[in-house]
Amino acid sequence: MSISGGDARRALRLDPGNLRRCVGTATLLALGLVQSGALASTMPAPGAYFESFPDTLSVEATCGNFPSLSVNGGQFSGNGCHIQVRNTSWGDGEASSFERDPAEAFQGGYGGLSPAARAAISGGQPYGVYEIELEMAAGSELVSYPSFLHPEYENEHGEGVEIELEIELGSHPRGLLFDSAAEQSIPALFRDPQTGTWDIFISTTSSDASQVGGDHEDGIHGIGFEAEFAWAMNGQVTDEFGSTRRHSSGEELEVEGIVVPAQLIPEPSSRLLLTVGLVALSLYARRRNSNSKFRQRVPA
Repeated sequence: MSISGGDARRALRLDPGNLRRCVGTATLLALGLVQSGALASTMPAPGAYFESFPDTLSVEATCGNFPSLSVNGGQFSGNGCHIQVRNTSWGDGEASSFERDPAEAFQGGYGGLSPAARAAISGGQPYGVYEIELEMAAGSELVSYPSFLHPEYENEHGEGVEIELEIELGSHPRGLLFDSAAEQSIPALFRDPQTGTWDIFISTTSSDASQVGGDHEDGIHGIGFEAEFAWAMNGQVTDEFGSTRRHSSGEELEVEGIVVPAQLIPEPSSRLLLTVGLVALSLYARRRNSNSKFRQRVPA
């Protein structure tokens, strides 16, 4: 096969646009190598999969190897999960956040809230989270959490770890998590109420987000999550609905399900970026040198 001088020059001509595309491709390939290890495992879409009352909470978890995470006034690094909990139960001051997929004990004849449950829940008052439970893989340890929460551990025979964070309910409990939209309506019974986000950091033995959870159901594997609410009724703090003279204990307003964490994608290191730049410059210099030599050998 033969090639003319003009064809050869056109084949070796270094266009600035081609150079940019070459460097961009090299960069994407390098970044792809960084991300491939973090995304090696197939996972369901990250998010919270609650069995009931799904509109009452927003829970997000990001897991991986953290080079430096600032949370609750501290700085942490290593394998772990950053979990953020928000209360979204206000529902415009009504029961709307509880209407979709209510728990079985709160359902009416057509699947929505029963009239009694709706009347109690939509009393124009906010509901505060006072307890959460997390089911994590074996070896997980609680590292950082809001100081007003009291932690408890339960090791499930090496199969997993249950971490419970609770606020003790008394006549004036302190620190419950409320919906930010209900900030002006929180009863004075609740002292120092929290709005916004609870931040929690849990160290894990693995940096793979698909390996940190301790619960699975209906083909979904992730972090088991449960939360319980408290509210004010007749000037008192209560955490049960439907208690009567005949039944001293009623039903708890409880949300439970599985949180599928997102995988933390580490930022490319300065060493990697330097390597990519040197590779691109090497390609550029090699092609320029080859083009110059060819021009000297092949007449126009």
